[in-house]
Amino acid sequence: MLCCAAVETYERSVIIRTAVGKVFDFFRYTPNIRHLAPFPFRVLDVRMPPLPEAGARTEMDVRTWGLFQRWTLLCKEMREPSRDPLPPHPLAQALRIAADSPPAPAPAAAASPSAAPAPEGPSATGCNVHVAFRARIIMQAEFSPFRVWVHTLTLREAAEGGPVELTDRVDYEHRSGVTSLLLGALVRGEMDRLYTFRQGRAKRILEGASKPHTLSSRDEESQHKANAVRILSENEVRFRETDASPGGDKARR
Repeated sequence: MLCCAAVETYERSVIIRTAVGKVFDFFRYTPNIRHLAPFPFRVLDVRMPPLPEAGARTEMDVRTWGLFQRWTLLCKEMREPSRDPLPPHPLAQALRIAADSPPAPAPAAAASPSAAPAPEGPSATGCNVHVAFRARIIMQAEFSPFRVWVHTLTLREAAEGGPVELTDRVDYEHRSGVTSLLLGALVRGEMDRLYTFRQGRAKRILEGASKPHTLSSRDEESQHKANAVRILSENEVRFRETDASPGGDKARR
């Protein structure tokens, strides 16, 4: 059972100017995390079902600052884009998460339809007004360096076709008070660096893709992976394994 006495929360948002379905499919395919981690975070291996659903487990081998870690993540929710309001967070009571409520009224200067969009960044709220589509992915760590780790990725799209507000929220608790005291500030700093990089890289990849990211068959991993790779290649982003040869890209095509 989760204990909320020492649970801390990290949250960051970014605006991505594309369709919510494209963003959702990109993050649903867990191996894409390989492309979203800055140095010294390195994802060595990801083991997961073809297309994760609620109840599915993902295992990841990670190396951070030279230290090997194994994570086991349970998918608590995989809610595809919908016009319906988001239901209460399944761990809301344990983590003290408020319900998905209507956004606060915009300032008078921004109320006009012709007003400039809200600036992008940690406090971006440009997609919070008149939300048309919502999606959410919740992953809870069953085995990790933390006592509690719950990552909630929420997508809100103002109108069909975008833009999309992506919010990463992490509720976490260190394994001991001593660890929190000694490493709390360091962990939070590294978390901010990780999610700043992750959101910036995802934004560049997804906004650079010219074709819609859709699936013709949602039950085939190969089809989903092909679409995910296509998004990367259209943005002229190439990712190679450490042991790949200079001709590795051509060999994999």
